[in-house]
Amino acid sequence: MKQTKISKVTNDDVGIKSRFISFNFKPEERVPVTAWLKEVQKFFGIRTAVTNSLVNLYQNNDEKNDIIEKLDAIDVEVPQPTYFSYLDYQNIQVFDDMLEGLTIKFAVHLIANLSHYSETIRVQATQYIFELASIFDPNIFSLNNKIFENCVLNIQINNDIFNAVSGLFEIIGSSLNRISLALVSGLECFYTYVDPLVRGICISALTQIIYTNDKIFTKDDNMLSFWNLKYSLGAFSKVSRSYPDRICSIHALNILSKLYIKDLKLTLNIIQELMKLDKKSFKETEEIKDALTKIFSDIYEFIKDDKSKYDIICSNVYESFKDIIVSSNEDFLDLLSWAIEQFTKITNPKKKIKDSVPLKNFINSLNFQFYAVQPLIRYGAVICLYSTLNVYPKLLQINPELMIIIVNGLLDNDYYCASLYKHIFQMNTDF
Repeated sequence: MKQTKISKVTNDDVGIKSRFISFNFKPEERVPVTAWLKEVQKFFGIRTAVTNSLVNLYQNNDEKNDIIEKLDAIDVEVPQPTYFSYLDYQNIQVFDDMLEGLTIKFAVHLIANLSHYSETIRVQATQYIFELASIFDPNIFSLNNKIFENCVLNIQINNDIFNAVSGLFEIIGSSLNRISLALVSGLECFYTYVDPLVRGICISALTQIIYTNDKIFTKDDNMLSFWNLKYSLGAFSKVSRSYPDRICSIHALNILSKLYIKDLKLTLNIIQELMKLDKKSFKETEEIKDALTKIFSDIYEFIKDDKSKYDIICSNVYESFKDIIVSSNEDFLDLLSWAIEQFTKITNPKKKIKDSVPLKNFINSLNFQFYAVQPLIRYGAVICLYSTLNVYPKLLQINPELMIIIVNGLLDNDYYCASLYKHIFQMNTDF
Protein backbone atom coordinates (compact mmCIF):
# COMPACT_ATOMS: atom_id res chain seq x y z
CA MET A 1 0.00 0.00 0.00
CA LYS A 2 1.52 3.28 -1.15
CA GLN A 3 1.26 6.33 1.15
CA THR A 4 1.12 9.92 -0.08
CA LYS A 5 2.36 13.24 1.27
CA ILE A 6 0.06 15.96 2.53
CA SER A 7 -0.52 19.35 0.94
CA LYS A 8 0.57 22.38 2.95
CA VAL A 9 -2.52 24.25 1.78
CA THR A 10 -5.83 23.13 3.26
CA ASN A 11 -9.38 23.59 2.02
CA ASP A 12 -10.05 26.04 4.84
CA ASP A 13 -7.15 28.20 3.64
CA VAL A 14 -8.91 28.87 0.32
CA GLY A 15 -12.49 29.16 1.61
CA ILE A 16 -13.67 25.62 0.83
CA LYS A 17 -16.01 24.39 3.57
CA SER A 18 -16.60 20.85 4.79
CA ARG A 19 -19.82 19.45 6.25
CA PHE A 20 -21.12 16.50 8.18
CA ILE A 21 -23.27 14.06 6.23
CA SER A 22 -25.53 11.39 7.65
CA PHE A 23 -27.19 8.51 5.80
CA ASN A 24 -28.05 4.86 6.42
CA PHE A 25 -28.08 1.84 4.19
CA LYS A 26 -31.25 -0.17 3.79
CA PRO A 27 -31.19 -3.47 5.73
CA GLU A 28 -31.04 -5.48 2.49
CA GLU A 29 -27.99 -3.47 1.34
CA ARG A 30 -25.84 -4.06 4.39
CA VAL A 31 -24.81 -7.63 3.55
CA PRO A 32 -23.70 -6.93 -0.06
CA VAL A 33 -22.00 -3.68 1.01
CA THR A 34 -20.10 -5.56 3.71
CA ALA A 35 -19.01 -8.16 1.16
CA TRP A 36 -17.87 -5.33 -1.11
CA LEU A 37 -15.89 -3.77 1.75
CA LYS A 38 -14.24 -7.11 2.40
CA GLU A 39 -12.95 -7.25 -1.19
CA VAL A 40 -11.90 -3.60 -1.21
CA GLN A 41 -10.01 -4.15 2.04
CA LYS A 42 -8.01 -6.88 0.33
CA PHE A 43 -7.38 -4.55 -2.60
CA PHE A 44 -5.95 -1.80 -0.41
CA GLY A 45 -4.21 -4.14 2.01
CA ILE A 46 -5.59 -2.25 5.00
CA ARG A 47 -6.26 -3.89 8.33
CA THR A 48 -8.91 -1.96 10.22
CA ALA A 49 -10.53 -3.25 13.37
CA VAL A 50 -13.85 -1.80 12.29
CA THR A 51 -13.82 -3.46 8.88
CA ASN A 52 -12.77 -6.78 10.37
CA SER A 53 -15.56 -6.58 12.93
CA LEU A 54 -18.09 -5.81 10.18
CA VAL A 55 -16.82 -8.73 8.12
CA ASN A 56 -17.11 -11.02 11.13
CA LEU A 57 -20.60 -9.73 11.82
CA TYR A 58 -22.01 -10.37 8.36
CA GLN A 59 -20.09 -13.47 7.23
CA ASN A 60 -21.14 -17.05 8.00
CA ASN A 61 -19.59 -18.53 11.13
CA ASP A 62 -18.06 -21.38 9.10
CA GLU A 63 -16.60 -19.07 6.47
CA LYS A 64 -12.83 -18.75 6.65
CA ASN A 65 -11.64 -15.16 6.82
CA ASP A 66 -8.56 -15.20 4.60
CA ILE A 67 -7.96 -11.44 4.57
CA ILE A 68 -4.99 -11.52 6.95
CA GLU A 69 -3.35 -14.39 5.08
CA LYS A 70 -3.63 -12.52 1.77
CA LEU A 71 -2.35 -9.28 3.29
CA ASP A 72 0.73 -11.04 4.66
CA ALA A 73 1.39 -12.63 1.27
CA ILE A 74 1.42 -9.38 -0.70
CA ASP A 75 4.37 -9.11 -3.07
CA VAL A 76 6.00 -5.70 -2.63
CA GLU A 77 7.01 -5.70 -6.32
CA VAL A 78 3.39 -5.81 -7.45
CA PRO A 79 1.83 -2.35 -7.98
CA GLN A 80 -0.23 -1.39 -4.96
CA PRO A 81 -3.14 1.05 -4.78
CA THR A 82 -2.45 4.39 -3.14
CA TYR A 83 -3.75 5.05 0.34
CA PHE A 84 -4.38 8.77 0.65
CA SER A 85 -3.43 9.49 4.25
CA TYR A 86 -4.25 13.08 3.27
CA LEU A 87 -7.91 12.19 3.87
CA ASP A 88 -7.20 11.23 7.47
CA TYR A 89 -6.54 14.90 8.19
CA GLN A 90 -9.82 16.09 6.71
CA ASN A 91 -12.77 16.60 9.01
CA ILE A 92 -15.34 14.78 6.89
CA GLN A 93 -15.59 11.21 8.12
CA VAL A 94 -18.68 11.15 10.31
CA PHE A 95 -19.05 7.37 10.37
CA ASP A 96 -15.54 5.99 10.90
CA ASP A 97 -16.93 3.33 13.24
CA MET A 98 -19.86 2.39 10.97
CA LEU A 99 -20.51 0.65 7.68
CA GLU A 100 -21.61 3.86 5.96
CA GLY A 101 -18.47 5.80 6.81
CA LEU A 102 -16.12 3.07 5.67
CA THR A 103 -18.01 2.72 2.40
CA ILE A 104 -17.60 6.43 1.63
CA LYS A 105 -13.96 6.44 2.68
CA PHE A 106 -13.05 3.47 0.49
CA ALA A 107 -15.17 4.73 -2.42
CA VAL A 108 -13.33 8.07 -2.36
CA HIS A 109 -9.98 6.24 -2.26
CA LEU A 110 -11.03 4.11 -5.23
CA ILE A 111 -11.97 7.15 -7.29
CA ALA A 112 -8.66 8.84 -6.48
CA ASN A 113 -6.85 5.66 -7.53
CA LEU A 114 -8.14 6.09 -11.08
CA SER A 115 -5.03 8.30 -11.30
CA HIS A 116 -2.69 5.38 -10.54
CA TYR A 117 0.30 4.75 -12.82
CA SER A 118 -0.64 1.06 -13.11
CA GLU A 119 -3.41 0.19 -15.55
CA THR A 120 -4.17 -2.90 -13.44
CA ILE A 121 -4.91 -0.74 -10.39
CA ARG A 122 -6.97 1.69 -12.47
CA VAL A 123 -9.11 -1.10 -13.93
CA GLN A 124 -9.58 -2.82 -10.57
CA ALA A 125 -10.59 0.46 -8.94
CA THR A 126 -13.08 1.09 -11.76
CA GLN A 127 -14.60 -2.35 -11.31
CA TYR A 128 -15.00 -1.89 -7.55
CA ILE A 129 -16.68 1.49 -8.09
CA PHE A 130 -19.06 -0.08 -10.58
CA GLU A 131 -19.79 -2.97 -8.22
CA LEU A 132 -20.78 -0.49 -5.52
CA ALA A 133 -23.17 1.25 -7.91
CA SER A 134 -24.59 -2.16 -8.88
CA ILE A 135 -25.55 -2.83 -5.27
CA PHE A 136 -27.93 0.14 -5.43
CA ASP A 137 -29.00 -0.47 -9.04
CA PRO A 138 -28.62 -4.12 -10.14
CA ASN A 139 -29.68 -3.32 -13.72
CA ILE A 140 -27.09 -0.66 -14.37
CA PHE A 141 -24.62 -2.91 -16.20
CA SER A 142 -27.19 -4.53 -18.51
CA LEU A 143 -28.51 -1.10 -19.49
CA ASN A 144 -25.08 0.45 -20.10
CA ASN A 145 -22.88 -2.49 -21.06
CA LYS A 146 -21.17 -1.05 -24.14
CA ILE A 147 -20.73 2.43 -22.68
CA PHE A 148 -19.22 1.02 -19.49
CA GLU A 149 -16.77 -1.17 -21.42
CA ASN A 150 -15.65 1.87 -23.41
CA CYS A 151 -15.13 3.86 -20.19
CA VAL A 152 -13.06 1.04 -18.69
CA LEU A 153 -10.96 0.84 -21.84
CA ASN A 154 -10.24 4.58 -21.82
CA ILE A 155 -9.33 4.45 -18.14
CA GLN A 156 -7.15 1.40 -18.75
CA ILE A 157 -5.14 3.02 -21.55
CA ASN A 158 -5.20 6.38 -19.75
CA ASN A 159 -6.84 8.07 -22.73
CA ASP A 160 -8.20 11.56 -21.94
CA ILE A 161 -8.57 10.39 -18.34
CA PHE A 162 -10.63 13.35 -17.06
CA ASN A 163 -13.21 12.82 -19.79
CA ALA A 164 -13.16 9.05 -19.26
CA VAL A 165 -13.88 9.45 -15.54
CA SER A 166 -16.60 11.96 -16.32
CA GLY A 167 -18.17 9.43 -18.71
CA LEU A 168 -18.06 6.70 -16.08
CA PHE A 169 -19.90 8.78 -13.48
CA GLU A 170 -22.35 10.04 -16.04
CA ILE A 171 -23.45 6.39 -16.24
CA ILE A 172 -23.39 5.44 -12.56
CA GLY A 173 -24.02 8.81 -10.88
CA SER A 174 -27.77 8.40 -10.45
CA SER A 175 -27.24 4.93 -8.94
CA LEU A 176 -25.21 6.54 -6.15
CA ASN A 177 -28.12 8.85 -5.29
CA ARG A 178 -28.40 8.13 -1.56
CA ILE A 179 -24.67 8.38 -0.91
CA SER A 180 -24.07 11.19 -3.42
CA LEU A 181 -23.85 14.03 -0.89
CA ALA A 182 -21.40 12.15 1.32
CA LEU A 183 -19.36 11.03 -1.69
CA VAL A 184 -19.05 14.57 -3.06
CA SER A 185 -18.11 15.84 0.39
CA GLY A 186 -15.28 13.32 0.49
CA LEU A 187 -14.07 14.11 -3.02
CA GLU A 188 -14.04 17.84 -2.24
CA CYS A 189 -11.11 17.21 0.11
CA PHE A 190 -8.92 16.79 -2.98
CA TYR A 191 -9.42 20.37 -4.16
CA THR A 192 -6.16 21.25 -2.38
CA TYR A 193 -4.29 18.00 -3.01
CA VAL A 194 -0.78 18.33 -4.45
CA ASP A 195 -1.19 16.04 -7.46
CA PRO A 196 -3.12 17.71 -10.33
CA LEU A 197 -4.03 14.34 -11.85
CA VAL A 198 -5.76 13.21 -8.66
CA ARG A 199 -7.45 16.60 -8.28
CA GLY A 200 -8.77 16.57 -11.84
CA ILE A 201 -10.14 13.04 -11.56
CA CYS A 202 -11.95 13.79 -8.31
CA ILE A 203 -13.41 17.01 -9.74
CA SER A 204 -14.54 15.17 -12.89
CA ALA A 205 -16.25 12.52 -10.77
CA LEU A 206 -17.99 14.86 -8.33
CA THR A 207 -19.24 17.05 -11.20
CA GLN A 208 -21.19 14.20 -12.73
CA ILE A 209 -22.40 12.98 -9.32
CA ILE A 210 -23.85 16.44 -8.71
CA TYR A 211 -25.28 16.71 -12.22
CA THR A 212 -27.02 13.32 -12.12
CA ASN A 213 -28.43 13.99 -8.64
CA ASP A 214 -29.41 17.61 -9.17
CA LYS A 215 -32.50 17.57 -6.93
CA ILE A 216 -30.33 16.76 -3.92
CA PHE A 217 -27.71 19.41 -4.59
CA THR A 218 -30.06 22.28 -5.45
CA LYS A 219 -31.64 22.29 -1.99
CA ASP A 220 -30.68 25.46 -0.11
CA ASP A 221 -28.61 23.67 2.51
CA ASN A 222 -26.67 21.73 -0.13
CA MET A 223 -25.67 24.67 -2.38
CA LEU A 224 -22.31 24.56 -0.60
CA SER A 225 -21.05 22.21 -3.31
CA PHE A 226 -21.30 24.99 -5.91
CA TRP A 227 -19.61 27.52 -3.64
CA ASN A 228 -16.78 25.03 -3.08
CA LEU A 229 -16.38 24.63 -6.85
CA LYS A 230 -16.13 28.40 -7.15
CA TYR A 231 -13.48 28.59 -4.41
CA SER A 232 -11.57 25.71 -5.98
CA LEU A 233 -10.66 28.02 -8.88
CA GLY A 234 -8.54 30.11 -6.55
CA ALA A 235 -6.91 27.11 -4.92
CA PHE A 236 -4.92 25.70 -7.83
CA SER A 237 -2.18 28.33 -8.00
CA LYS A 238 -1.68 28.11 -4.23
CA VAL A 239 -1.30 24.34 -4.21
CA SER A 240 1.00 23.69 -7.18
CA ARG A 241 3.02 25.46 -9.85
CA SER A 242 1.19 23.76 -12.70
CA TYR A 243 -2.51 23.07 -12.77
CA PRO A 244 -3.65 21.31 -15.95
CA ASP A 245 -6.69 20.19 -13.97
CA ARG A 246 -8.06 23.71 -13.42
CA ILE A 247 -10.02 23.29 -16.62
CA CYS A 248 -12.02 20.54 -14.85
CA SER A 249 -13.44 23.06 -12.36
CA ILE A 250 -14.15 25.51 -15.19
CA HIS A 251 -15.96 22.76 -17.10
CA ALA A 252 -17.90 21.80 -13.98
CA LEU A 253 -19.21 25.35 -13.56
CA ASN A 254 -20.17 25.20 -17.24
CA ILE A 255 -22.31 22.07 -17.21
CA LEU A 256 -23.78 22.73 -13.76
CA SER A 257 -24.79 26.35 -14.42
CA LYS A 258 -28.52 25.67 -14.68
CA LEU A 259 -28.43 24.21 -11.15
CA TYR A 260 -27.01 27.29 -9.42
CA ILE A 261 -28.20 30.12 -11.67
CA LYS A 262 -31.12 31.11 -9.40
CA ASP A 263 -28.65 32.01 -6.64
CA LEU A 264 -27.68 35.48 -7.87
CA LYS A 265 -24.89 36.08 -5.38
CA LEU A 266 -23.25 32.77 -6.22
CA THR A 267 -23.67 33.30 -9.96
CA LEU A 268 -22.08 36.75 -9.89
CA ASN A 269 -19.18 35.40 -7.85
CA ILE A 270 -18.65 32.61 -10.37
CA ILE A 271 -18.72 35.03 -13.32
CA GLN A 272 -16.09 37.21 -11.68
CA GLU A 273 -13.95 34.27 -10.60
CA LEU A 274 -13.87 32.83 -14.12
CA MET A 275 -12.95 36.16 -15.69
CA LYS A 276 -10.28 36.97 -13.08
CA LEU A 277 -8.29 33.74 -13.38
CA ASP A 278 -4.56 34.40 -13.78
CA LYS A 279 -2.38 32.86 -16.48
CA LYS A 280 -5.22 31.39 -18.50
CA SER A 281 -4.12 28.87 -21.11
CA PHE A 282 -5.71 28.91 -24.56
CA LYS A 283 -7.83 25.85 -23.72
CA GLU A 284 -8.89 27.40 -20.42
CA THR A 285 -9.87 30.64 -22.15
CA GLU A 286 -12.05 28.74 -24.61
CA GLU A 287 -13.64 26.72 -21.80
CA ILE A 288 -14.27 29.92 -19.81
CA LYS A 289 -15.99 31.46 -22.83
CA ASP A 290 -18.14 28.34 -23.19
CA ALA A 291 -18.97 28.45 -19.47
CA LEU A 292 -19.86 32.15 -19.48
CA THR A 293 -21.97 31.72 -22.62
CA LYS A 294 -23.86 28.91 -20.89
CA ILE A 295 -24.28 30.99 -17.72
CA PHE A 296 -25.49 34.04 -19.67
CA SER A 297 -27.95 31.88 -21.64
CA ASP A 298 -29.31 30.28 -18.46
CA ILE A 299 -29.66 33.72 -16.86
CA TYR A 300 -31.68 34.92 -19.84
CA GLU A 301 -33.96 31.88 -19.73
CA PHE A 302 -34.54 32.55 -16.05
CA ILE A 303 -35.41 36.27 -16.43
CA LYS A 304 -36.82 36.72 -19.93
CA ASP A 305 -40.50 36.61 -18.93
CA ASP A 306 -40.22 38.98 -15.96
CA LYS A 307 -39.29 42.58 -16.85
CA SER A 308 -38.60 43.59 -13.27
CA LYS A 309 -36.39 40.57 -12.64
CA TYR A 310 -34.71 41.14 -16.02
CA ASP A 311 -33.67 44.72 -15.17
CA ILE A 312 -32.47 43.86 -11.67
CA ILE A 313 -30.39 40.83 -12.61
CA CYS A 314 -28.93 42.36 -15.79
CA SER A 315 -27.92 45.43 -13.78
CA ASN A 316 -26.19 43.19 -11.26
CA VAL A 317 -24.29 41.33 -13.98
CA TYR A 318 -23.09 44.59 -15.55
CA GLU A 319 -22.07 45.77 -12.08
CA SER A 320 -20.02 42.57 -11.66
CA PHE A 321 -18.21 43.45 -14.90
CA LYS A 322 -17.39 46.88 -13.50
CA ASP A 323 -16.06 45.36 -10.28
CA ILE A 324 -13.46 43.44 -12.30
CA ILE A 325 -11.77 46.73 -13.19
CA VAL A 326 -8.95 47.08 -10.67
CA SER A 327 -5.57 48.78 -10.70
CA SER A 328 -3.54 45.75 -9.71
CA ASN A 329 -4.04 43.09 -12.38
CA GLU A 330 -4.23 43.48 -16.15
CA ASP A 331 -5.15 39.81 -16.62
CA PHE A 332 -8.58 40.54 -15.16
CA LEU A 333 -9.45 42.57 -18.26
CA ASP A 334 -8.60 40.05 -20.97
CA LEU A 335 -12.19 38.77 -21.30
CA LEU A 336 -14.02 41.93 -20.29
CA SER A 337 -14.81 43.19 -23.80
CA TRP A 338 -15.92 39.77 -25.01
CA ALA A 339 -18.10 39.19 -21.90
CA ILE A 340 -19.92 42.53 -22.16
CA GLU A 341 -20.72 41.99 -25.83
CA GLN A 342 -21.71 38.35 -25.36
CA PHE A 343 -23.96 39.03 -22.37
CA THR A 344 -25.63 41.97 -24.13
CA LYS A 345 -26.31 39.97 -27.29
CA ILE A 346 -27.65 36.93 -25.40
CA THR A 347 -29.97 38.94 -23.18
CA ASN A 348 -31.25 40.97 -26.16
CA PRO A 349 -31.90 38.24 -28.76
CA LYS A 350 -34.28 40.36 -30.82
CA LYS A 351 -31.73 43.18 -31.09
CA LYS A 352 -33.79 45.47 -28.88
CA ILE A 353 -30.63 46.77 -27.23
CA LYS A 354 -32.00 50.32 -27.42
CA ASP A 355 -34.52 49.29 -24.76
CA SER A 356 -31.85 47.96 -22.41
CA VAL A 357 -31.97 50.25 -19.39
CA PRO A 358 -29.34 48.18 -17.51
CA LEU A 359 -26.81 48.67 -20.35
CA LYS A 360 -27.35 52.44 -20.44
CA ASN A 361 -27.07 52.69 -16.67
CA PHE A 362 -23.90 50.61 -16.78
CA ILE A 363 -22.10 53.06 -19.06
CA ASN A 364 -23.41 56.06 -17.13
CA SER A 365 -22.06 54.56 -13.89
CA LEU A 366 -18.45 54.50 -15.14
CA ASN A 367 -17.74 58.20 -14.61
CA PHE A 368 -15.33 57.55 -11.74
CA GLN A 369 -13.45 54.91 -13.76
CA PHE A 370 -13.17 57.17 -16.83
CA TYR A 371 -11.29 59.77 -14.80
CA ALA A 372 -9.48 57.54 -12.30
CA VAL A 373 -5.85 58.28 -11.43
CA GLN A 374 -4.73 54.71 -12.15
CA PRO A 375 -4.24 54.09 -15.92
CA LEU A 376 -5.40 50.47 -15.68
CA ILE A 377 -8.75 51.50 -14.22
CA ARG A 378 -9.21 54.11 -16.97
CA TYR A 379 -8.28 51.49 -19.55
CA GLY A 380 -10.89 49.10 -18.14
CA ALA A 381 -13.53 51.81 -18.43
CA VAL A 382 -12.58 52.48 -22.05
CA ILE A 383 -12.91 48.74 -22.79
CA CYS A 384 -16.45 48.87 -21.39
CA LEU A 385 -17.29 51.86 -23.57
CA TYR A 386 -15.73 50.25 -26.65
CA SER A 387 -17.68 47.00 -26.13
CA THR A 388 -20.97 48.78 -25.53
CA LEU A 389 -20.65 50.91 -28.66
CA ASN A 390 -19.78 47.80 -30.65
CA VAL A 391 -23.18 46.30 -29.90
CA TYR A 392 -25.09 49.57 -29.59
CA PRO A 393 -23.43 52.36 -31.64
CA LYS A 394 -26.54 54.55 -31.47
CA LEU A 395 -25.91 55.09 -27.77
CA LEU A 396 -23.79 58.11 -28.73
CA GLN A 397 -26.84 59.76 -30.23
CA ILE A 398 -28.85 59.17 -27.06
CA ASN A 399 -26.02 60.20 -24.76
CA PRO A 400 -23.84 62.78 -26.60
CA GLU A 401 -21.90 63.45 -23.39
CA LEU A 402 -20.03 60.24 -24.12
CA MET A 403 -18.41 61.98 -27.12
CA ILE A 404 -16.90 64.52 -24.72
CA ILE A 405 -15.33 61.66 -22.78
CA ILE A 406 -14.02 60.15 -26.01
CA VAL A 407 -12.49 63.43 -27.25
CA ASN A 408 -10.87 64.08 -23.88
CA GLY A 409 -9.58 60.54 -23.93
CA LEU A 410 -7.64 61.20 -27.12
CA LEU A 411 -5.29 63.25 -24.95
CA ASP A 412 -4.92 60.63 -22.22
CA ASN A 413 -1.30 60.36 -21.07
CA ASP A 414 -1.53 56.56 -21.10
CA TYR A 415 -0.70 55.15 -24.53
CA TYR A 416 -3.16 52.23 -24.36
CA CYS A 417 -6.07 54.39 -23.21
CA ALA A 418 -5.41 57.05 -25.84
CA SER A 419 -5.05 54.42 -28.60
CA LEU A 420 -8.37 52.76 -27.72
CA TYR A 421 -10.12 56.14 -27.50
CA LYS A 422 -8.73 56.96 -30.95
CA HIS A 423 -10.09 53.68 -32.31
CA ILE A 424 -13.52 54.38 -30.79
CA PHE A 425 -13.50 57.91 -32.23
CA GLN A 426 -12.65 56.67 -35.72
CA MET A 427 -15.34 53.97 -35.57
CA ASN A 428 -18.06 56.38 -34.57
CA THR A 429 -17.34 59.50 -36.64
CA ASP A 430 -17.05 60.37 -40.32
CA PHE A 431 -13.64 61.96 -39.91
